[in-house]
Amino acid sequence: MKRVFLQTISVVFVVTAVVSCTRKPTIYANHDVTACGVKDPLVNLPWLAEICKNSSKEGDVSIFLIQDTITQDYFFETNRVFELYGRGKFSRGECYNCEGDTVMIYNTITPPKPEEVAFDKDKKHLGVIFKVKYK
Repeated sequence: MKRVFLQTISVVFVVTAVVSCTRKPTIYANHDVTACGVKDPLVNLPWLAEICKNSSKEGDVSIFLIQDTITQDYFFETNRVFELYGRGKFSRGECYNCEGDTVMIYNTITPPKPEEVAFDKDKKHLGVIFKVKYK
């Protein structure tokens, strides 16, 4: 009887430990956006919808909507946060045009390159439209 009780307690403990260790993300998505000629680009641009779908597997991810103040073109910037071997966090970002082509890649480990600075010139950040955050 004592052995059955200890086994039951052990199973309950293991199940509780596994369930409590499962990382649960908080997901924010702004579907009240029009950009690139479509309403709700998070859903209606297939390549962006795929990024959103896969982002919960990748860790902390944000997607920003950016507009060029001269041409009025829209861009989407993804920003992924990574742990750098116990030495702090860094970000890796990619900017995409409306067709889903990568127009710029950056990271926060190295200083900005001249092409990154040139890309950011005349750009207005309109805000976060999608975010996955693990607690």
